[in-house]
Formats: sequence, C-alpha cells, structure tokens
Amino acid sequence: MEEDYGKAVAIQVARRLVVYLNRPGYQVQFGSLLESRDTYKIVDKLQPWIVDRLNEPLDTMRLANQANMSLRNFTRVFTKQTGLPPAKYIEKVRVEATRKYLEDTDLSLEMIAEKCGLGSLVSMRRTFLRHLMITPSDYRRAFRSALAE
Repeated sequence: MEEDYGKAVAIQVARRLVVYLNRPGYQVQFGSLLESRDTYKIVDKLQPWIVDRLNEPLDTMRLANQANMSLRNFTRVFTKQTGLPPAKYIEKVRVEATRKYLEDTDLSLEMIAEKCGLGSLVSMRRTFLRHLMITPSDYRRAFRSALAE
C-alpha cells in the first residue's frame, strides 16, 4: 500500500483498520486524539492554539483564559466534553505531535522533546512509555517509512 499510495495513506489505513505497519504483539493501539472531534466543543476552539504552543507551558489557567472561562468552569466543562482533565489532554496532544515528528522527520529525539514540550529526553521517554508502551526510538524504527530505507 505504501509503495502504491504513499506513507501517509498507508498509515491512515493502518490506523483505521487497527493494523500496524510493524508492530510487536504486546503493543497498544495508537489511536488519534486529533481526529476524534464530532461536535463543537471547547477543544475545537483551543486545538489550533494548543498545537501552535506545545513547546510552551500550557497550564489549566492559561487554557481557561484562552477560552474566556473561569478556571473552575473550564475544568468542569473540558473534562465533561473530552473525558480527560486538561493536563492529561495536553499530554496526549504532545505525545501525538511527538509521534508525527518521529514518523515524518529526521530531527533528533532531544529536538523533538523540546518542540513538543516534553522537556528532557528522559521525560519524553517516560511519557511515551506511559502512553504507548514503547520507547520513542523503537517507535521511530517501527513507523519510519519502509521506502526511506
């Protein structure tokens, strides 16, 4: 599929079918948080703003201010709409951005950690393992384009 239609289509089809390009048997599913929007939610307004600022501190108060809401109401509504507290949501967005960099670029792991706001390489590795049960370097090896090799 990748040879005929390209890497992006192959990955998209693999994710939709819950199939992996190269996946060990113990690996968790890599669902996409960014594609799961169906109706207007607070996150619809904040998503582009968040993605543009992943390398900055994104605490709940800053998100509430951006949404023009009180901290308490923002936290309540955001959690109800997304099923995740704001901090956990931001962490998932950062992991997804990291995945894309690992798949599509040759940037160093340190640079990717910085661009995605995951701090140090050690912090990125811990976060990646917690969410996907695979290290960033193993993920890169598994999901790099077969055509690039």
